[in-house]
Amino acid sequence: MKKLISGLKGIYVKSFEFEKENEYSQADVETVRAQLRNPAWTKILNVISKREGSIEIYVMTNGAQVSGLAVLAMN
Repeated sequence: MKKLISGLKGIYVKSFEFEKENEYSQADVETVRAQLRNPAWTKILNVISKREGSIEIYVMTNGAQVSGLAVLAMN
């Protein structure tokens, strides 16, 4: 894992909380996903659970080096 993340320039976290469950819209999530459709980003995990929600993990690579990591967790 240390080798995998050694090239990261930084880790940035954006967290959004809502008063009620499922208060966000799919359009809100799609805006973030659109940014991750850049060819440099690759989705490496997609988990969907009725009880826990869904998680998507993306990595940005520069050659063989991982230079970015994005985690979308929605429930």
